[in-house]
Amino acid sequence: MGLRVLLLTRYGRTGASSRLRFLQYLSGLDEYEIDVHPAPFLDDVYLKELYDGRRPSLGRVFAFYSERLHYLVKAREFDVVWIEKEVLPWVPGWMARTVLGGLPLVIDFDDAWHLRYSRSPNPRCAGPSARSSSAWPGAPISSSSPTSYCRVGRKTPGPRR
Repeated sequence: MGLRVLLLTRYGRTGASSRLRFLQYLSGLDEYEIDVHPAPFLDDVYLKELYDGRRPSLGRVFAFYSERLHYLVKAREFDVVWIEKEVLPWVPGWMARTVLGGLPLVIDFDDAWHLRYSRSPNPRCAGPSARSSSAWPGAPISSSSPTSYCRVGRKTPGPRR
């Protein structure tokens, strides 16, 4: 049996970011006996409703979080967890790290994803992997950002020199 990977994407195939950065490569990984199990946070129905200008009900949002928590509990059945952006949006990063424990993680941040939290109206929001140098190995910004608690108007520190 090959490598078993839990892929925690933000979207399913309808979401361009997840499709282009992850899902289109699954058949190629399969050829190398890498068994990837995709687990999108938001489903395709959510995106359709969003594109139609509708907001999801609180019940649907709760269901998204509940399903993601289900996958976090099952994460120990996999050899590695591959994460698009963040595990649980707007939830402190330490919670996901606690559940995932010492599992090997691959975290893919496209663009400056952590900046979305710096403009949050919520004075205590969590970055994707708040202050985790292991999240972005080799990235100069990793030691200072994203921060655990973001404030509106707070400037996000740039790379250290």
